[in-house]
Amino acid sequence: MCKHFRKMYLVIVILTICSCTTRQTSPGSGLAEAKKAIAESNDIYFNAFAKGDSSIFINRYAKDCCIMPPNSPAVCGENAPLEFFRIAYYDLGLRNGKFITTDIFGDGWNL
Repeated sequence: MCKHFRKMYLVIVILTICSCTTRQTSPGSGLAEAKKAIAESNDIYFNAFAKGDSSIFINRYAKDCCIMPPNSPAVCGENAPLEFFRIAYYDLGLRNGKFITTDIFGDGWNL
């Protein structure tokens, strides 16, 4: 019985080792995925202006957000996205645009 126990133990150890392999990713692949996700998210912003639909824009922000347009004071708080959208859409006539991400930096776990 002791021989069977040792064989069973050995099989369990081998299966455990084989099942513990982690997915290998190439260096920087997480950053490439992040850059793609950011680009997709950025496109949504300008769809709001193209469609004239403030709800698309508003839903991109948290309730305690601050929007910091260039050469203007920051607009903060729960009503900031709607206030910014109204100014950009109605006062400035913004109907399209594009965010350009120049680079992404990060250091994290490859899971």
